[in-house]
Parts: sequence; structure tokens; C-alpha cells
Amino acid sequence: MQEKQLLEQICHQLVVSFHPEEIILFNKKVSTDGSLISFKLCVILDTDDVLAMEQKIYLALDFDLPYDVLVYTPAEWKQYSVDPGSFASHVNQKGTVLYHG
Repeated sequence: MQEKQLLEQICHQLVVSFHPEEIILFNKKVSTDGSLISFKLCVILDTDDVLAMEQKIYLALDFDLPYDVLVYTPAEWKQYSVDPGSFASHVNQKGTVLYHG
């Protein structure tokens, strides 16, 4: 499966299952032939328990490629994405928005 199709499929599954406000691709690894071999997503969604939500996402998404998911609540994202010393700010500046609801 091509990178674009895979990322679209992942976004679709996340949107249908978890209704995020935003999904950002903030890291990806490609092989020497240009094939996607792993990726990292930042998912902004409303939840009372970020760690539990990350676990739910890992259990819900079944892909052959290794991936990581980092969840922020909308309030956390609003606060940290503008703080130049935070990782969220790095993701916000360098990442690629795949979905914005």
C-alpha cells in the first residue's frame, strides 16, 4: 500500500472511531527505495485520560507498519503548541496536518 493511501486509511479509522479535532504526522521513516516503514502521529481529541486513549488507539489500529501515537487534549494542545520549549510546539511547526475537523 502506498504511503498516501495508508495514511488516509489510518486517518479514516481514527476519525470514525475517536472523532479527533486534528491528526498531525510528525515523523516518518522511509526505506532506501522510498517506502514508508514507520510513522508517528499526534492526535488532538477530547478525553479525560490521555494515556488510556493512547492505549485504545493502539488496540483499535492494526497495521503492518510500526507506529507511535501521541495524544493531546484540545486544552493541552492550545497551551503547549504555542510554548516554544515544548514538544507540541515542535510538532505544530514541523508536522503535516493530515486531518482537521
